[in-house]
Amino acid sequence: MQKYATRPLFVQRSLPLYEPMLAELRDRFHLRALDGWDDVLHAVRAAPASAVFLVDPYEAGSSLLAPGLRTLLAAHPSATLVAAMRVGLDSGSAVRALLGWGVADVVALGVEDTPDAMRARLLGAHARRLKRMLEPALASLLTAGGHTLLLAAAEAVADGGGSGELARVLRASPRTVAATCRRERLPNPRRLLAWVRLLLAAALLDEGGRTVAGVAGACGYTTDGALRRALRTFPGRGAAALRREGAFAAASRAFAAELRASRAGQPARPRR
Repeated sequence: MQKYATRPLFVQRSLPLYEPMLAELRDRFHLRALDGWDDVLHAVRAAPASAVFLVDPYEAGSSLLAPGLRTLLAAHPSATLVAAMRVGLDSGSAVRALLGWGVADVVALGVEDTPDAMRARLLGAHARRLKRMLEPALASLLTAGGHTLLLAAAEAVADGGGSGELARVLRASPRTVAATCRRERLPNPRRLLAWVRLLLAAALLDEGGRTVAGVAGACGYTTDGALRRALRTFPGRGAAALRREGAFAAASRAFAAELRASRAGQPARPRR
């Protein structure tokens, strides 16, 4: 039987979801309950990149969208938040607003809250925000095959996996993945994953309230020193310097430069 990564799933207690239904998701998620938006914000800052948050988008006892959700998404755009709500003919503006704020997906309660449907939506939302950040920064340098590899690497990295997890996501052997990377003029799988992990870390460094140690833990680095070394090896700057200039933008420019060099047939030369 194929083994899958189990991801943290944080669920707000205010949601009208039933414990037996949530229990059905334990094959793919570690379930954790949260209360108000302060609780959610604290969990977002401490959670690993694989975490998914299932939230109630409304103010308690109100038909108004919660400003705390909008504030949280503005401060932590890399977080994967899925809004669960009743959807009717008058819900279009609320759904558009939530997607505009940056929720990864919207689950229609009463329609999509069966275990199978919920599992599919939550798994589909995984790493979606990271993928959306990577695409505009690097799409012009990638073929269709390269684009598929990059998004698969984002999913593997968000789960804390290595080359084996990347092969599982792509449903291919590690040897086939390595050959595909060569054909698409991408770094080898290990280096590709290192770059994507660093890009994820850079995205988190851009978010307020996160320490370097917290970012390192969220992205799968063994220590904050390991993250600092990766930053100096790949983009070539320390965390403080990257934060001043925009860490994700700087890291994605460095990765793009390596991709251009690879397409031109030049060897990668990490900065020191």
